[in-house]
Amino acid sequence: MNKERMQISAFIILAIGTVEIIIGEIEMLMLIPGLSHYASLIAVERIGFVVASIAAITSFCLGLGIVRERPRARTLLIFFSCLIVVSKLAILLKALVLPATLEIFSSTSNRHTISLIYHMLIVVALKDPVVHARFKKRSGAINP
Repeated sequence: MNKERMQISAFIILAIGTVEIIIGEIEMLMLIPGLSHYASLIAVERIGFVVASIAAITSFCLGLGIVRERPRARTLLIFFSCLIVVSKLAILLKALVLPATLEIFSSTSNRHTISLIYHMLIVVALKDPVVHARFKKRSGAINP
């Protein structure tokens, strides 16, 4: 394959992985203040806190897996990105309305639109044949 194309695919993988790591870290940091009053939260708020915690850890771990070119991380990130695309489209089309208590950050349509575009780009980038080939190389390793 073209050396320049391989370098671009390496950059794309590093960029996606780094962004996912940063998103996970920021989400985790945003949740720390909530730990102090977790016991006083009502059930729906606790569910939101737990879901946000799981999402933060998942994002961080997937980012590490993408940077390390793990095939499972690629597959899982494509899967979760597709879920997010569908949910963001539903939110933007007003087919899905989340309770305000589940909204951790500001509930603006701009945030949903940016998330939608970002996750669509992730799917397109990780489905690229050259990017996909880099992950296929890893699947034959002894400790993938």
